[in-house]
Amino acid sequence: KRVIAWIEDGQKAATDVKKVRDILADDDLIEQWHSLYVAFGMQAAEEVAARYNMVVPDSSKILAWIRSQEKKQSKLVNDTTADQISQILADARANGESIPDMVKATRQYFDNISYRAERVARTNIIASNNAAAQETYKENGVEKREWLATQDDRTRDDHADADGQVRGIDEPFNVGGSELMYPGDENGSAEETINCRCTLLPVI
Repeated sequence: KRVIAWIEDGQKAATDVKKVRDILADDDLIEQWHSLYVAFGMQAAEEVAARYNMVVPDSSKILAWIRSQEKKQSKLVNDTTADQISQILADARANGESIPDMVKATRQYFDNISYRAERVARTNIIASNNAAAQETYKENGVEKREWLATQDDRTRDDHADADGQVRGIDEPFNVGGSELMYPGDENGSAEETINCRCTLLPVI
């Protein structure tokens, strides 16, 4: 709504990516995500602890991970959106399109990115669940954990190859050349983390 209002106001067709980025406020996105991150993260920790008769870890550690993720992911999502909108509007200007045409193109862009929202949600839920599991295992003195891949025809080859890989509690897994502390590790490459469905198991 803010971007559309700015375009309708005729501000040079909103081709300035910095201006578009300023309109997309990180704080708004973080506020929307925070309660979901906390709910999924703490629920995952409690479920893992109950499954293996473990103690639920100190929530401050999970909350610290959540805070770092919120900032990183909101910037990533907003930067991507700003770049794409700015390109759409720059092309429209180059083609001599009117403000209403630019508004229409921008509305269509937002209408057509539901797939991206689902991908971001799925990726972050998996990361949150496995990060919580990692903290639970560490809290309970688990010394090793195992990578468990989903066994079906949608599992990427690198993850199928990593299935059954065992590493020390603070040792990263080698997944397709990426070093990942857990499935969905935000420090890994996009190729190995986006839409990941793998799980982290304790070696007891």
